[in-house]
Amino acid sequence: MLFRITVAISALSFAGAFAPQLGANNRAKPLNVATVPPPSSPTISDEYVAEISANNPLKVIISGAGVGGLALAKALSKNPNMDVTIFERTDEFKRFGGPIQLASNALQVLKEMDQEVFDQIMEKFTFTGDKENGIKDGIRTEWYAKFDLKSPAENRNMPYTGVIE
Repeated sequence: MLFRITVAISALSFAGAFAPQLGANNRAKPLNVATVPPPSSPTISDEYVAEISANNPLKVIISGAGVGGLALAKALSKNPNMDVTIFERTDEFKRFGGPIQLASNALQVLKEMDQEVFDQIMEKFTFTGDKENGIKDGIRTEWYAKFDLKSPAENRNMPYTGVIE
């Protein structure tokens, strides 16, 4: 069963897909973006775009009220010409495992999107990116792999990775 949630919310953020890819010397590599020239004459879709207004908003449907869906809804709902609706299959909050981890780049985008929500998350946040991180055998306490989350955050002046319950 799907439940309809009309958006008037504060939300978390997603960001990993939009972080710049670094090349040599820690410089951002240019993105390979395909471009298409605009049509030489008006198209049918141009007529519909011209009709979008606060009185006749673009109706946007987002599937899933996870971190990404809520962040997208939060960002789009700031536009008065959009009517955003989220569809979520789950009818109530249930714990599906451990806490939610937010990486440094996700936190940075969240901070830029909505400082107030970022501050609320920081009140209940536990930083893990400034500690030893990796994959560890829980019984023998042997590290299979270690990775550094502290230096990349510090080099980019971003908050450390962490978790929120």
